[in-house]
Amino acid sequence: MSWLAVWLVGLGLADLVRAASGGSTRWSVPAGAATVVALALLGGLTTPVDLVVLAASLLPLVLWQRLSRQAVDTGTGHVGALVALGAGIAWLLGLSGWASPLGGVFGRWLAWADLPLVGDQHSAGRVLLVLGLVLVNLSTANVLVRLVLVAVGAMRPVIPDDLATADDPQPSDQLRGGRLLGPMERVLILGLGLTGQLTAAGLVIAAKGLIRFPELQATRKDGSGVDGVGIDHVTEYFLVGSFVSWLVALTSLALTR
Repeated sequence: MSWLAVWLVGLGLADLVRAASGGSTRWSVPAGAATVVALALLGGLTTPVDLVVLAASLLPLVLWQRLSRQAVDTGTGHVGALVALGAGIAWLLGLSGWASPLGGVFGRWLAWADLPLVGDQHSAGRVLLVLGLVLVNLSTANVLVRLVLVAVGAMRPVIPDDLATADDPQPSDQLRGGRLLGPMERVLILGLGLTGQLTAAGLVIAAKGLIRFPELQATRKDGSGVDGVGIDHVTEYFLVGSFVSWLVALTSLALTR
């Protein structure tokens, strides 16, 4: 899993940079690629096989950045973006048996630092994998959820510099805070799962529905809704977005097992 751990940290950091820069990939692509290279060197992944596989993994990372932005902005190219993301994960998982153990400078620092919650039983590879999954749930998952919502028509793409689409009401206008609550919810589920509190994680999922119910009820049932967005659109947005978000969190938890 050492290759996947390094790649996920680079992927998550790239999407965080993209979110901070307003969706631009100008800085996110170099940040993600540089992170993968730096962690590979610091983690002692320097054999020819390590370097070849990680170098090849940069292609799906770059494609994900480019294609996912295109898909969210224009409503086209979703399949390409999803294939790029899936191919990167499949590539690294499929060849993980050849990966060198993660150690090097990073492993020695981790042993020396004696960080809280990181005991001797946790290898450097597992620590980096958890870090990568946290970053992915904070940033990449938001892009993935939005991409799926646009693909199924639960949201409309907002084309840059197009005032007509920018002024159109969106279902997300009726359920505010999703971009903040979603990452918090996923990280909480992941954290509870890692500590063995799966029942508590289930309660978090149930609580979201109870919290959002009054907002769903506030939308008029005649289908017209507030600002021209009907209850059907808002409900579809909530259900599809929530299920995709939960699947990302649960898949992340499965990768740590």
